[in-house]
Amino acid sequence: MSKSERMYYSETFKLEVLRDYYSSGLSKYFISKKWNLKSLSYLPHWIKCYPIDSEVLSLPESTIKKLQMKQEEKSREELLQEEVLNLRRALEMEKLRSRAFEKLIEITEEKEGISILKKAGAKQWQVSAKSIRMKIWILFAACLARVVRPIIRIRNRWFHLP
Repeated sequence: MSKSERMYYSETFKLEVLRDYYSSGLSKYFISKKWNLKSLSYLPHWIKCYPIDSEVLSLPESTIKKLQMKQEEKSREELLQEEVLNLRRALEMEKLRSRAFEKLIEITEEKEGISILKKAGAKQWQVSAKSIRMKIWILFAACLARVVRPIIRIRNRWFHLP
C-alpha cells in the first residue's frame, strides 16, 4: 500500500474498534476483518496508543481488571519460558563440563599409564599426593557425569530434543 492509498481513521472510530476488541475478547485478526481495516498492523498500533486503563476508552472497571489479569498471566508464562531457557543453557554448560572432565580423565590415564575409573589397586596408590588429588578430582568428575546424564535424558524427553 503506497502512502497515497493509506487509510486514515478518526479517533472515535479507533476507540470504537478498541472497545469492541477489549470487550469481546476476539483476536486482533478477527477484529481487523470485522471492522474492515485495510491493514492488520493498525490494531496493534492503536492498542499501544490507547492502553487498557486509558480514560479515553472509558472501559468498565471489571473489563479493565479482567484484561490486566490476563496480561499478568502472560508475564508469568514469559517468566517460566525464561526460566526454561536458563535451565537449558545451564544444562548445556554442564554437558560441556562433563565432556571436559571425560577428556581430562582420558589424558591423565594416558600420562600416568593407569586406569582411573577402575578400582585402584595397592600399587596404583603408591604415587605422589598431587597425583592422588588429581585422581580424586577425576573420580568426582566421573560421578558428576553419571548424575548429569540421566538428567539430560529426562530433559531431552521433556522438551522432545534429540
